[in-house]
Amino acid sequence: MIRGLLSIACAMLMANTAFADTTLANTRKDGYWTSGVMIEKSNPQPLLFRSIVASNKDSTSLAFDIDPSCSKVSLSLIAYVQKGADASGLLNNGSFQARVDNKGIYGGRWLSSSNEMGDKLIFITLYPNNQADLIRDTRSGTTLRLKLTITGDSDGAVYLKFPLAGSNAAMLRSAELCLALQTRSPSPGSRNPRRSTPKSDADYF
Repeated sequence: MIRGLLSIACAMLMANTAFADTTLANTRKDGYWTSGVMIEKSNPQPLLFRSIVASNKDSTSLAFDIDPSCSKVSLSLIAYVQKGADASGLLNNGSFQARVDNKGIYGGRWLSSSNEMGDKLIFITLYPNNQADLIRDTRSGTTLRLKLTITGDSDGAVYLKFPLAGSNAAMLRSAELCLALQTRSPSPGSRNPRRSTPKSDADYF
């Protein structure tokens, strides 16, 4: 089921695109990659800092996201579900293999989910066994290849390929945007309430 949904994905969550109430703002293009800040349209507070690229083969996108605390990086695949497609199989899981160029092969698990907007988007979160090394290879490589094996699916595996030109610059910028926000934001303990000084005792009591 996931294989079919990925094969018919019809759009990408890229530089200036938005879905529902969120958008990727403050974008910059580096090679094939785009970096920026995911925000709600009604609230400029960052939800996450994203670096994203589209697959060479279809319209599925690969995203590297940094949370607002700048302490956690997550990897995911994002695609739109074609109108009228059966979304009953969106919640799924399986294993995957990843390889950058001719470097080592990384294994891991994946879990798919959908949002609450009528199952129009499918998210596949990747959980690599060695995420730090996979990200390192991704930033210095040319092509990332993925093979997703679906638990209980007899249709076989899903194969995806992503160009990596610009990945290092995009990921560095995402990290810099996050760290810049941390630098500008005062810690909770440093916020002092504004105090008004009465002109006289009569103004106060």
